[in-house]
Amino acid sequence: MNGIYITLLAVALVLFLPVLLPVALVQHSLYLSRLRALANRFHCTNCERILGLESLRLADAAESDRVAQLRREHPGARLRLNRTLHAICANCGQPYTFLEKENNFIEEVR
Repeated sequence: MNGIYITLLAVALVLFLPVLLPVALVQHSLYLSRLRALANRFHCTNCERILGLESLRLADAAESDRVAQLRREHPGARLRLNRTLHAICANCGQPYTFLEKENNFIEEVR
């Protein structure tokens, strides 16, 4: 009986994967578009400059460094990370977290 359920699950996965994958790609693309649009109009709370796309690149680099450091410190561990750093002001270095539901940045406390 267990074998039938596993077979049905495998068939359902094969049938729905061509639908689920494009939906996931479109959702991620929309998320990135909203993030970029907000960065291009959001003023830093410290220096009043617009964050811009450079702030997103800085945050991506910082997050990549953090993950690389965690991988060095814990080799072989399966990391489950929740990203909270989405933008860093290129002028003053203030970090920000993106709140997707509110479509807004808030200052990140570090």
